[in-house]
Amino acid sequence: MTSGHEYGEVRWGIGDMVLATAISLGAFGIFFLAIGGISTVNRWDGDLSRLAWLAAIAESVLLISVWLIVVKKYRLSWSAVGVRLPSAGGAFLLAAATLLGSLAFTSAYAFIVSGLGFDALVPEPLPAGLAGDGAVVALTALALGAWVPFVEEVFFRGFLFAGLAARYGLYVGVAVSAVLFALVHFSPATIIPIFVTGVLFALVYHTTRSIWIPIAAHSAQNILALLASRYVPLP
Repeated sequence: MTSGHEYGEVRWGIGDMVLATAISLGAFGIFFLAIGGISTVNRWDGDLSRLAWLAAIAESVLLISVWLIVVKKYRLSWSAVGVRLPSAGGAFLLAAATLLGSLAFTSAYAFIVSGLGFDALVPEPLPAGLAGDGAVVALTALALGAWVPFVEEVFFRGFLFAGLAARYGLYVGVAVSAVLFALVHFSPATIIPIFVTGVLFALVYHTTRSIWIPIAAHSAQNILALLASRYVPLP
């Protein structure tokens, strides 16, 4: 079990984390309800890239909540949530290993549940039109491959995981932050793979104390998924 002194910069408490999580989940719920309404009246005109941009904008609430609590309320710097360079050598090799571990587990999970006939639990690829066309592809990649990983890692690893680990130990911090990370993706088929990915991201952050390492793994995973949705034909 991790002792609190390992996260000495953590001053935010369970109330802060519950409030930030509740606000974020509420904002996501409103976002998905709004998207459902927009889709019902066919305002997308087949351009799913708008959905990616709106989702990225909606996730800004995660960063805003961290800023309000960590920076404004407790007057800490962003380094308190891991926005600092890694001190350990070979840190980005850990990012690559984390990415490979996540991809390997997801592939094995999909193979197993498909083989067992649980088709509803097989993770679906991203929609083919999500990346958009032309220059829009670069903008969508920026949203999903840079902004979303940064915001999610600061919130779930730098803020939630560190806050929980400081008070309740490493295992509780890893488990609870990974569960919440999986739940906010609102997809039953990906809850288990995303939970495992969240565990890996938390552990690599715990090891390196730099949020840039899980961000690198998260970014690579999102970009690979986006490229696959655009360039890899479905069987």
